[in-house]
Amino acid sequence: MASLLSSVPVSQVERFKGTTIKRLEFHMSSICDQACVFCSESVRMAQFARHPISCANIVKTLIRKKRDGCNHVTFTGGEPTLHPKFLEILQAAKRLGYTTYATSDGSRLASKEFALKALPLLDELCLSVHGDCPGVHDPLAKSPGSFARVMEAIAHISSVSKKPYLLTNTVVTQANLGSIESTIHLLTHLSPVRHCTISNLAPDGEALKNFTDLAVRLKELKEMAPRLYQIARERGAVLRFFGVPLCMLGEEWDLPNDLHWSPRVTVERGMVEGQVGLQEITSFHPGRLRVFAPKCEGCRVKGKCFGVFQTYLKRYGDEELIPFV
Repeated sequence: MASLLSSVPVSQVERFKGTTIKRLEFHMSSICDQACVFCSESVRMAQFARHPISCANIVKTLIRKKRDGCNHVTFTGGEPTLHPKFLEILQAAKRLGYTTYATSDGSRLASKEFALKALPLLDELCLSVHGDCPGVHDPLAKSPGSFARVMEAIAHISSVSKKPYLLTNTVVTQANLGSIESTIHLLTHLSPVRHCTISNLAPDGEALKNFTDLAVRLKELKEMAPRLYQIARERGAVLRFFGVPLCMLGEEWDLPNDLHWSPRVTVERGMVEGQVGLQEITSFHPGRLRVFAPKCEGCRVKGKCFGVFQTYLKRYGDEELIPFV
């Protein structure tokens, strides 16, 4: 196996040095009502599920990071809507002037009462949808009824006057590869959906343990990319890929989320001086767990690409990579 190169494009890091980081990502919950077979947060959730973060600590952090210059906050988890003070935290974030964004599996938003309270407080919302029907989605989420619940959540978004900008995230695996096209077709025909993301499997947590059974070959993603882009474009929706090297998208290499990614500070549960506390991690690029193969060295878009997941490269090699020269 060829040796691996650095995973950090220096040009990307240098571009952000000295700038004020405006994006805050808060892992506010370490519990979830699903058990996705590819969950990248499973280890962290198991470690800190018994250490919830209080509403007071979250609000204090929001105030402090606002003073530092942050103006956009993503609430994630685990499942952030399961935090008992989720609505109060959203209200505090809006009072502080944040643009609010939440990632969710949609289960609590399937409740119309909860949705009508939460949706006006959200500027952006990303829902996880991993198939076009319960038979595909539910086994991946390991949660019977989860597909019906996320569809109900989308229906509630359709019914409100003040809608958040609605994104969806679909993690592609061997189990749902055959239905990715019909899933994007379904989502882009639901009026509130404005943006679809196809996420390549990130080898962490459960996804790392099940990587061989779950991972889709890059060449298969490359083959489907033009058709998915066409479906989204015909409906006036945005479609982007996560975790895919630029050369795998061919002429549509501007589709990765990498090119639209912003530096951020992530706040999450961690061990601080030997005790459970809140740790802050500053990220200047989205290349976590990714590296470059030697053949990438001469690629003309390397300064914009973040490479391929190291686990994938070790398992399948670099034959599929076709650098731009």
